[in-house]
Amino acid sequence: MPEYLAPGVYVEETSFRARSIEGVSTSTTAFVGPTRKGPVEGPPVFVSSFGEFERIFGGFGDLDFGGGPVTNHLAHGVQAYFNNGGARLYVARVFATAAGDPPDGPEVAQADFDRARGLASSDALGGGDATGQIRFVARSPGALGNGRVEVALRTVPATERARERAPRGSLLRREGDPLQFFVNGPGGFLNDADPPAAPGAPQDDDVLVTVDLLYRDAEGEEYAYQDLGLAPGHPRYIGDVLAREPDRLVDRLELPVALLLGDAVEPPRLYAMLEGLTAIPLSLSGGGDGNEPTAAAYADPLAELARVDEISIVAAPGYGALGDRQAIQEALVGHAETRKAYRIAVLETRPGILPQEALDDRAVVDSSHA
Repeated sequence: MPEYLAPGVYVEETSFRARSIEGVSTSTTAFVGPTRKGPVEGPPVFVSSFGEFERIFGGFGDLDFGGGPVTNHLAHGVQAYFNNGGARLYVARVFATAAGDPPDGPEVAQADFDRARGLASSDALGGGDATGQIRFVARSPGALGNGRVEVALRTVPATERARERAPRGSLLRREGDPLQFFVNGPGGFLNDADPPAAPGAPQDDDVLVTVDLLYRDAEGEEYAYQDLGLAPGHPRYIGDVLAREPDRLVDRLELPVALLLGDAVEPPRLYAMLEGLTAIPLSLSGGGDGNEPTAAAYADPLAELARVDEISIVAAPGYGALGDRQAIQEALVGHAETRKAYRIAVLETRPGILPQEALDDRAVVDSSHA
């Protein structure tokens, strides 16, 4: 049956006779299963190409559930789906862990809890309590997040003209003992003294400071962030660009790393901590692919898929190789049989079996939706 993907006027032949068989669209598919990275909560993600899937959920790299490398069946399944003419795919990631509830206290101090959830994290930077510290953390769980952060400070002379053109939130550094810092706000450049003071006439050693940050994941994939500001209000403030919960959906899905800032981290302190990373990259560790998924881990992703009416085919690539495959299969069939779901489930055989054994496995599945 035709599927119209753009508005317009179309001519379609229509019969007024009753049809004994009504055609239905099967152009939209859903895959559910473990991946290298990507969101583990919320609605499934729609992708229209393998490249888009790779940016959000990672590539073909093996998974590790604690017993050695495991083939990344879902990534291979997605590639095969698009190579064979598929165009509309929803992906729901499955991740099995038992981290419990987050501890009380500042988020920047919860590195152990993040690592228990499979999130790669750096050690906290800065002395004192968590309110004066910063920490880098992967935005989604997975061993792929065990990368490193490299920082470079960029400076340009803070001439009178440069000051006038500098955006809000720009940081001016003046040499001295100690260094002096001024932030561009509604009243111009001011320091954090009480009362705030302006820098006065430009000096030869005055510079405007920005940060370039490079993140490399565990497979060497690079993500570059340039011209980041160090004070709130800057159009590319590092705390906004690397926020744990960015405003834009595309950033929430694709950005690999976040910067957690303690409430008491002011621009001069942030500058000092990032300056310390210019010589030695900062490593993130503790990321993992979780435990081998069970049927319970598939429950929430399948429930999210049930909310998408347009899905007509659902599959769980690789579940046949898991220890809890029978329960996962029953959950998949039960999902397809849900009232008004109007979809079918694609099932798998166990790996390495003979054709007759595959027929025997099919014989025990009593469903018109699988």
